[in-house]
Amino acid sequence: LCVLAFLGAGHTPRSNTQYSAVVDRAIESLLDVQGDSTAHFGDTSAYSHGIATYALAECLAISGDTRLREPVQRAVTWILANQDTSRDRRNRGGWGYFSGTRSPEDGYARTSVTVWQVMALESSKLSGIAVDDEVLAAARTFLRSMFDSRRGSFRYNHEPGRLNSNWPTLPASTPGVVFSLLLLGDDVDDAH
Repeated sequence: LCVLAFLGAGHTPRSNTQYSAVVDRAIESLLDVQGDSTAHFGDTSAYSHGIATYALAECLAISGDTRLREPVQRAVTWILANQDTSRDRRNRGGWGYFSGTRSPEDGYARTSVTVWQVMALESSKLSGIAVDDEVLAAARTFLRSMFDSRRGSFRYNHEPGRLNSNWPTLPASTPGVVFSLLLLGDDVDDAH
């Protein structure tokens, strides 16, 4: 997340600005923890993988730093391999917990995990990495399916225990989904 903030302020490893060296060290750190066999970033969850991929892809898009192309491609391949493609319409197109070393706690796709993967994939596309339109269309369908018209917000997941609880959504679910849907081409004036 810090890399994304620095990049947003115009600092890249090659910008020769006040924090160029900081960003360069952070990028190197991310590259150092990317798994050789999985391309997953360290012993972390899907959240961290999406955020790390997003940061590297943004840096590649902004700076053209060629050392990032192959690691971003590998990270994107890992994201694509972990998209839910099951027959379960509640989860299909989304992402749940995944990791290079940890087992998922359940089989439910989550809006929070999905929005990070969407941001990573969209930034990867901007950096020149190919992402199949069908993958993004499936993510869009999943995110739209999470809308709870009774509450006027987006659910966190479709897990029955959560849906029957006092917290069927989390505070960041709705803004995260709305932002991702805008990235995926939804109209800002769409009432749904």
